[in-house]
Amino acid sequence: MRFVQIFALVQMMLVISIALVNALYVHRHILPSGEVIIHAHPFNQGDKSEPFENHTHSRSEYVLFMSIFYLTFVASFLLLFLLLLFCTRIFEESFQWPDFLLSFLKHGRAPPMAF
Repeated sequence: MRFVQIFALVQMMLVISIALVNALYVHRHILPSGEVIIHAHPFNQGDKSEPFENHTHSRSEYVLFMSIFYLTFVASFLLLFLLLLFCTRIFEESFQWPDFLLSFLKHGRAPPMAF
């Protein structure tokens, strides 16, 4: 169970840090082809009077930013799925529902129908 707590703490810190970087450093670039790229990473914000940022990135940097974003996104969902699967197995083996919560299931027949 200690592993689950540590894992949850690491995931929470990861999500908070991604949200913080996106909130503070999101910006746009316009490519020579006219495409607009929106991404976030720490940079010197300086004068924010222009809608597009002046600092440049290589094509490989854009691919790296995109890969990090998608890898984090997919890994978070995969780890969440595995965590839920693991916790469900523990939950089913160790938890007994109180009888008063399940008493409505023990009647043995369906309720009567009225036509």
